[in-house]
Amino acid sequence: MRPDGKTLICNDINGPKTIPEGTYDIGDGFYDPTKRIICKYDGDYKRDLAPGEEQWITEKSRYFPRQFEDENHLDGSEDPIIKEMILLNNNPALRAAREKQQHNKD
Repeated sequence: MRPDGKTLICNDINGPKTIPEGTYDIGDGFYDPTKRIICKYDGDYKRDLAPGEEQWITEKSRYFPRQFEDENHLDGSEDPIIKEMILLNNNPALRAAREKQQHNKD
């Protein structure tokens, strides 16, 4: 039974457990999507994923997103591959070839 007027985001009256950034709280530990394993709250390995479990976890479980100090980390301005793609996309000859190819598909 819940205390009067208190809304819980998990079944623990003390609140949600601390989980690492980029992981999902699954109630008895956390799911690390980069390693694709379930860990105990202390970070130790607990078990592998069951078939179909990943989709359920990512749709239903509390996620703790990664925190970035610098919001520019996603713009790709320092990434040489992204710089090259921007140059290619701004190339008029390449753009014309793409438009011609798209026109031929229609």
